[in-house]
Amino acid sequence: MSVCKLKALDDIFDKYFKLEFMGGKNKIMPLEYAVQEYIKPRMHLYSAYLPFAITYEIVRQFHGRNTDFTVSCLGGIENANVLIASGLVKRLIASYAGLILPSPAMSAVLQQALSQRLEIENWSLLTMIQRLMTAALNLPFMPTRSLEGSSMAEENEERMLYKRIADPFTGEEVSIIKPLKPDIAIMHAYCADPAGNAIPILSPVEEAYGAFASKEGVILSVEKIVSTEYLRKHSLHVKVPANIVKCVVEAPFGMHPYGCRGHDSGGYGEDADFARKLQTAFKENEAANSWIKEWVLDVNSHVGFLHKLGSERLYMLRDRVSYASWKTDASKIVDNVSDAPANRTERAVVFAAREIIDTIQKNRYETALAGIGISHLAAWVATYRLRAKGINVHLLVELGLFGYLPPPGQPFLVSARGMESCLMLTDTLSILGLIANNTPMLACMSAGQVDKYGNINSTKVGDLFLFGSGGANDISMTAKEVIVALLHDKRRLVQEVPYITCPGHNVKKVVTDRAVFEKVENELVLKKIYVEKGQSKDQAMSVTVQNMGWTPKIDRKLVRRLEEPLLEEIILLRCFDPDRYFLGKL
Repeated sequence: MSVCKLKALDDIFDKYFKLEFMGGKNKIMPLEYAVQEYIKPRMHLYSAYLPFAITYEIVRQFHGRNTDFTVSCLGGIENANVLIASGLVKRLIASYAGLILPSPAMSAVLQQALSQRLEIENWSLLTMIQRLMTAALNLPFMPTRSLEGSSMAEENEERMLYKRIADPFTGEEVSIIKPLKPDIAIMHAYCADPAGNAIPILSPVEEAYGAFASKEGVILSVEKIVSTEYLRKHSLHVKVPANIVKCVVEAPFGMHPYGCRGHDSGGYGEDADFARKLQTAFKENEAANSWIKEWVLDVNSHVGFLHKLGSERLYMLRDRVSYASWKTDASKIVDNVSDAPANRTERAVVFAAREIIDTIQKNRYETALAGIGISHLAAWVATYRLRAKGINVHLLVELGLFGYLPPPGQPFLVSARGMESCLMLTDTLSILGLIANNTPMLACMSAGQVDKYGNINSTKVGDLFLFGSGGANDISMTAKEVIVALLHDKRRLVQEVPYITCPGHNVKKVVTDRAVFEKVENELVLKKIYVEKGQSKDQAMSVTVQNMGWTPKIDRKLVRRLEEPLLEEIILLRCFDPDRYFLGKL
């Protein structure tokens, strides 16, 4: 080879194949400027990954103004409630609306807004994601297996957003849904380079579907700014490309009070104490306004908010992200966990856990999905009790967790600390779509109401809004069996639910603190009963039936007694919820 040719190749290699990291345009911007520049009244805002810092800044800039925002999100939880309490939202599009952390609670702010001018468009969790995917793919509609037979289907058919059509290949009827196209997305991510290439937090619940679906792109807040070179080394985790990002705002603790976990195991845990005080405030409008004044308006900025939280508190939260950090709470668990007899809620959880165990052993299920409420505590107790017997069952959560082993001390459906235990961290589409449709699965769900046919209502009773579907409708359509756990009450066990969140065809058992019902010929039949001390079986049966909205079918010879919860079952359950956020007072 000639010297000239070698030199030419050397020049080519040096000029073209030297890997240099070109990061693109620097889009870093102060939070207040980002909101001022890109958020306008009457916009449709899509809220992704709980962007509390951006939400608070929107409130600061628009408080007291008539903005008439449409807000869409997977769940209209605390951050959406802050916008609603500030009078900025005209329409909410979501699968869930209420307060979640540290335990589900109805929002008085939401109830009052609904009595005035707020409208809610109810969807399931999976169909929200499917609608965003449809928009991101620039498709006119998408088929779905969810919603059929529910009141959500009826409502959204009237809005021309849902329809049943003939499959052009088979002629069978299928459900289709229209795309959801917000104007702009507000999103919190774990990290991004200055151009806006970003890695979402874990788990990647919704990937970046909402970001791609939004017409004007994304206002992105992040825990930290990193180099483009860093992102190339972690390119598997990058989900948001810079070309759809309007600006990048560095906002550490931008998801507080929720926990945040990164791909590098950094982040922070949930601030349950703060969240509980927020929940208390949002039980009454005047208290909510005072909370917003103290924690949003008067602090002036995100930096001011963090200063008000205090460095000691923030350091403590950063120390609560590893799974092993539950041991720092061990002394509190020891102090708080009582060996007193079980209360009503605990009986319902233990009875449901036993039914889960029996069903998994009988039908050899390898996956079980836990829905939020006392149902997920029942699934947790069942999972650990089965593991103690050498039976491995993969616990699933609709928010992308597979093989979840929840740690003691944090009863939230998902904790940043607990994610470290997962066999797989994926997205909601994979859990409720791919796995649910291709794996025999048991689901355990809570409910606001259930009727004699197993139909579930978790959405509304008259003018009272409950919570909505979340992923309940989706999993109820695909799970092989559904077990429902709730407290025994005439208002909950009704002749016919006024709103069908989940059709009951896959509901096989309903478990309360007093009884177990099993589906026989499409109707729930009383099979087991709890007999209190000093009661006869007939007296217990009479009390059980009197506290129902229908008279169940009973084969008195076959009805069995529910044994008292064992001390081991009670202690195990209380280890998950030592502060009794879900379990209530003894």
